[in-house]
Amino acid sequence: MVCDGVVVHVPVHAKKSRDSLAAALPGIDRFTDTGVPVCVADHPFEMLGRDLGHERYIWKAPDGPAGKPVCVGCPSAPACLRDGATRRHLRVNRRDFPQIDWDHPQHFARNQARYSQRTGIERGIKRLKVDLGGEHLSHRNAVRAQAHLDCRLLSLHLLLAAAHRRDTS
Repeated sequence: MVCDGVVVHVPVHAKKSRDSLAAALPGIDRFTDTGVPVCVADHPFEMLGRDLGHERYIWKAPDGPAGKPVCVGCPSAPACLRDGATRRHLRVNRRDFPQIDWDHPQHFARNQARYSQRTGIERGIKRLKVDLGGEHLSHRNAVRAQAHLDCRLLSLHLLLAAAHRRDTS
């Protein structure tokens, strides 16, 4: 979603994929609820890109631990690969996966890095605002957040000192 130059990135919302879609593709066992194809050897594919002309997502088989495609040593490779290829590529229609954002596909590596940062930032803001009482903190830079926390800590110590003074007198 774009609003005045600001782009909001959202995670993939799971949606059950049709089993008939995976059955129509040789070597594909299933699609996850987030739209990732998984081969019969149980390897989830990686998103390679989009075919803008035909409106399709392009997926590729992942690399193994040795840095070579997992298809190289797979016993199911003859049924999956064509013309002596060493890696399986797959193209699926956009309309079959409405849970994936066409403009900003969530399965791209760069977008996954953004989402992992986003959740960490959201957790930090939640801790600051809800857990530590920073609802009134209007600026979230490090200096002002630290000043806010220092004031809260000072207030806590003053309250504890006042309560301790009343108990001893």
